[in-house]
Amino acid sequence: MDTIDLDLHRTFPENIYFATSDGLRKPLRNVLGAVAHKNHDQGYCQGLNFIVGLLLLLIKDEEKVFWLMDTLINDLLPDYYNPDMKAVKADQELLGEIIRWKDPEVYAHIEKHSVSWCLIGIKWFICLFADVLPVETVYRIWDCLFYEGAKILYRVSAMLVIQNRDKLLACKSFTEITDVFKEIVNNPNIVDCHTFLQKCFNELGSFPIARLKKIQEECSERL
Repeated sequence: MDTIDLDLHRTFPENIYFATSDGLRKPLRNVLGAVAHKNHDQGYCQGLNFIVGLLLLLIKDEEKVFWLMDTLINDLLPDYYNPDMKAVKADQELLGEIIRWKDPEVYAHIEKHSVSWCLIGIKWFICLFADVLPVETVYRIWDCLFYEGAKILYRVSAMLVIQNRDKLLACKSFTEITDVFKEIVNNPNIVDCHTFLQKCFNELGSFPIARLKKIQEECSERL
């Protein structure tokens, strides 16, 4: 519980519900502890605090949030939060392959400057965009996640990259590219969650699950 206790103070510290020991800090600790106990082989993974925190803000029911987390960890994203993080690392490589598929020019430019996809997207995937994108946008993404599975994570991540293609292609160094990625989440296009999600589905075309699975397996084998 030591790591959990440390993360309690790092979880949305500017939000009034988490700023003091009152409010949602205790429910947050309870849920994180229960999740770690049930999944004792995995234990607690940093980043889960942000997911549980946003769920508590929305639902304010510890038991319901616990079972949502159980579904997330064991059904929707199995092995994502294992200590070796192999599954989530494989999905970072999968993101790179999706960019190669959807926008080869951007992919080649990022590869040219040796920017790893894990560096780009690890926080996006571990936190499921909590503490990254505007809260309303995150909730809309999670609606899709619980409805259709992890594919929405790939769509959103790919859109975050591709809608900033002009800025990325203008970069001339590793540092410039990483700076663009730091600012990607401040793009005004993501504030209107409805428009952003429509773009994710309408502009990126289809994401056949069989093709994604095949690429994902290849990425996992490379790790």
